[in-house]
Amino acid sequence: MDDDASIHMESLERTWMLLAYATDPKTAIAGAMISEQHRWAIWENGALFHSRCQPLHMGTDLRNLSEMIEMENQATRPVPDTFYGGWWYFAFPLAQAEHLAFPFFVRGDDVSFSLANDFNILTLNGVVSFQESFTEKESPQTWYLDLRSHMAHHLSLPQLDVGPRGVLKIALWFFLRNLPRMHYDTLAAINLAMEDVMQGPAFFDENADMASRRGDLKALTQQEAWQPLTPQVALPATRSKPPNAAYRFLMKLSLNGLLIPGFSRLGRRITVEAKNRGKIGMVWGASEITILNAAQDKYYTVRHSKRAAWQQTRRLLRNARQFLKAYDGLVQVYRNEYPHYTSETYWQAKLGLSGPAKSQKEAAE
Repeated sequence: MDDDASIHMESLERTWMLLAYATDPKTAIAGAMISEQHRWAIWENGALFHSRCQPLHMGTDLRNLSEMIEMENQATRPVPDTFYGGWWYFAFPLAQAEHLAFPFFVRGDDVSFSLANDFNILTLNGVVSFQESFTEKESPQTWYLDLRSHMAHHLSLPQLDVGPRGVLKIALWFFLRNLPRMHYDTLAAINLAMEDVMQGPAFFDENADMASRRGDLKALTQQEAWQPLTPQVALPATRSKPPNAAYRFLMKLSLNGLLIPGFSRLGRRITVEAKNRGKIGMVWGASEITILNAAQDKYYTVRHSKRAAWQQTRRLLRNARQFLKAYDGLVQVYRNEYPHYTSETYWQAKLGLSGPAKSQKEAAE
């Protein structure tokens, strides 16, 4: 479990009882996750990974019997090979773990661990952990961590092979999600993630604790840093729903004002609540966006900047060209080195543990 997760103790009892009666030694249990903000709604009850994380049953209303039954019916069906369990709650057999975690630091280690090991992952009614909202945690650092792990998964694991353009599309998707939102700090973090991935798996080894990169990401986070909301701060009007479809279409053609001269003065100034901060439809036509957190005691403001947008776009194009040229070599080194960086020998040395390394079977016993 994550160190900031909370559970009802019955989750442990149900997990223990199912595993006690399981006849397949590869049986593992992936706990569901619920946001502390909405304890009546499922955030994820298992997930798939292919190009991106796809939470299953997100939004299921636990107060609605028919929705609950439908989720349970679907949970009894066989899952695809891309199914994984999040480490907010994951019970797995040590003896079946042929690969330990890849040194991602955080974000993505649970995905590669689930997919690289041959577990039979199940979900179980009533087994769930409660977490802080992922929306609240979003930052340039989380976007950085997410992208570099997404790219590394596809470079390392043969079953996720999508080719050079397929991996590049992931980075482009990350970038285009943030360009119209004017999150230029995040765009810089996305470019940094691409550059770090292209250094090969040795970069992850050398930066396993993220000490240097955390400092770099903190330094580049200027506009997107949360500020305390005081009575003296006057926020723009809150936008509660997206503009009409015709207006959105016109703004998409202009890349949300990027192609319109003087858009900094022409665009609207809006406030967007944290629950809507990831919804692209909310930002069209805005040249200044104030994000307000759920508790409404913190905020940050991002502003339209053609200079910042084009600077990061040019950097992305340079990275894209370099990635396509280097792809074949990157795939080879990631796949060759993945077994080493997920071995017990590697982690014994990395953590400075003394004594001979035990096998996975000995560790399980």
